[in-house]
Order: sequence, then structure tokens, then C-alpha cells
Amino acid sequence: MGNIIKRIDKSKQRTTFVATGELKTGELLEAINDFYHAGVTLDVLWDLTDVDLKNITSEAIREFTKTPPEGEALRRGGKTALVVSSTYAFGLSRMYQLQKEIVEHAFETMVFKSMEDALKWLDNS
Repeated sequence: MGNIIKRIDKSKQRTTFVATGELKTGELLEAINDFYHAGVTLDVLWDLTDVDLKNITSEAIREFTKTPPEGEALRRGGKTALVVSSTYAFGLSRMYQLQKEIVEHAFETMVFKSMEDALKWLDNS
């Protein structure tokens, strides 16, 4: 069982999720749904550097990309950065990024292998 900690920085309009352990699809979906129903920020940072995603399938990625219409409106012009450390997590995260691009969401999504690069990208609006 994994763990996801959520931190909100209102001054930067950024929510950071730090995930650890072995995550399941339901845990990620719960965190995403909570975000869209309890305090949306413009930007999101997912720290997946210390997480095991072996239970996450490519089919589950489609579920993660579904954004409620009201969430789309609130995040227009925002960014989502995913920071990963494993090859498997990078592959899954790129699939997520590509799914987001296919359906043309109101915010950008990028995958990074370093926190420094992700933060630079998020901070350059």
C-alpha cells in the first residue's frame, strides 16, 4: 500500500503530491478526485521518485486523464509536472502526458527525471 501526501502552496497556486510505496490505481484516482473536488490550483507537481507503480497499468492511465469540466476551466493555462526516477514510471508518465495532449486539455503536462527541471518549468509561466 502506498501513501500520497498533498501540500498546497497558495502563493504559487501549486499543489504538490508526494507519493511513496507501492501505489494502486484506486489510491491515485482518489488523490486526483480529491484535488478536483476540494481545492483546485493552477499548477500541480507529482513527486513520483520514491514510488512503485508496478500495479498501475496502461489501461489505468486513461482513467487518470479524465478531468471534470469545472477542473478544466479552473486550470486553464496551468501546468502539471510529473517527476519520476524509474524507467517504468517514466514510460507510464509519458503515456499519461500523451493522453492529455490527444484530448487537448486546458493545461500542459510534462514528465521530468529531476525535481530541479520540473520546478524550473513550473516557475517559468
